Amino acid sequence: MRVLFVSAEVFPLAKAGGLADVSAALPAALVELGVDVRLLVPGYRSALAALAEAGIGTQLSRVRFEFPGFASAGILEARLPDSGTPLWLVDCPPLYDRPGGPYQDGMGRTWPDELERFVMLSRCADAVATAPSFWAERNWQPDIVHCNDWHTGLVCPLVRNAEQQLRDLYGERRPQSVFTIHNLAFDGTFSRGNPAAVLGLSSTALSEDGIATPRGFSLLRAGIAHADWVTTVSPTYAREIRTPQYGGEFAGLLGQRAAKLSGILNGVDYRVWNPSMDPHIAARYDVEDLSGKPACRAALLEAFGVTGDARGPVFGCVSRLAEQKGIDLIPEALSRALDSGCRFVLLGRGDVRIEGAIRELALRFPGRAGARFEFSEPLAHAVEAGSDIFLMPSRFEPCGLNQMYSMRYGTPPVVRAVGGLADSVVDATAASMQAGTATGFAFARPDADAFADAIARSLAAFARADQWRALQRTGMRQDFSWARSARQYLDLYQSLLPV
Repeated sequence: MRVLFVSAEVFPLAKAGGLADVSAALPAALVELGVDVRLLVPGYRSALAALAEAGIGTQLSRVRFEFPGFASAGILEARLPDSGTPLWLVDCPPLYDRPGGPYQDGMGRTWPDELERFVMLSRCADAVATAPSFWAERNWQPDIVHCNDWHTGLVCPLVRNAEQQLRDLYGERRPQSVFTIHNLAFDGTFSRGNPAAVLGLSSTALSEDGIATPRGFSLLRAGIAHADWVTTVSPTYAREIRTPQYGGEFAGLLGQRAAKLSGILNGVDYRVWNPSMDPHIAARYDVEDLSGKPACRAALLEAFGVTGDARGPVFGCVSRLAEQKGIDLIPEALSRALDSGCRFVLLGRGDVRIEGAIRELALRFPGRAGARFEFSEPLAHAVEAGSDIFLMPSRFEPCGLNQMYSMRYGTPPVVRAVGGLADSVVDATAASMQAGTATGFAFARPDADAFADAIARSLAAFARADQWRALQRTGMRQDFSWARSARQYLDLYQSLLPV
């Protein structure tokens, strides 16, 4: 089984969110199952610098891809640090050799040539997947092309369009395509007068083949419409996005594709997120010995300038500051707990209005609430280990990873019961506590009152030390490793290949 895994970001070379973690961990887990994986990502300046810093060299392929009327590109070959997963990077300096992140410059502005940057990634993925000259040079031809989010949605129609030519000229079948939706809210919609030359598709294909939208054309829609199979990152989210409430303008198309749409819950890389071996936390601990957690709590409070008294738990949050994440509900929902002596820390950045509301909360509760408006991998680990309770009040959540991290770190989460949060957190009801299956606290309505009620339930449980310790340990014993999810993906890949 040979799989070309295509993504816009991968940890630790280029990261803007959870997609980078998935793109590092899932291919590595597939390799452990015997799958021959090649990971294809853009050759960002930051990615090449990170490889150089890790002492990993790159080798340029002899084959160069020429796209008439568009940029040309080559392929750099390397390996991902830590896991050693075979890595291919798109070598196109005019598009990728610049400072900043995968999607924005150093000032947080979206790149003006964003479309061209990810069309290049997609066209190179198509060339790798369907060009016999490249197969011959590398002695490698994919059975499956696994595409991720809108940045790679164009790959699916491009690969499908190559089917007839491959059969007629080379007697070869095309690879099968899998398209994974990590977040439907990012749809890759653009408006261009004549995009056909950039996309590599005919004008007819643009208008008739499920790419056009009332606002222009959507690369996410291209992936959904043309993939041989569509997945998303939790079973509940796969059902939710077929409704207008969560699927919006894509609900109808996703309903049409329901027979070839499924949800596979993301996993956690426990080599990275594990309190028994985490280099970023003040003291290590595990499910049998939680004695290191108070030291982690003390270090966390110091890092965030929180000096409140010792009454009550520490609430933590690591998140993008976006309406999706429900962070705007925290000031109202958490005020009563802070009044009673609890403390709160937040790590993240995003919407300036939400950031302002969190700043006001910290001013109202000096010494009890602190925030750092940045993204920091070490601090994210510190929040998971040092908090007592983790907050994830998402309005929608395709999968979520922090609730799984939190459980492993003995930090029961308070979550809204949507998407992957509903699939991974067992609400601490009287019945689930008695059965020993509870792992956190869930609420249904996306409002501050329902959120506050769940927080109150978490405080009541925290006050009963034996009950709380049992809740922590049940969460820490949950297995959300990538091995399980990778096996489901492998089963899916195999089902798509001819017998």
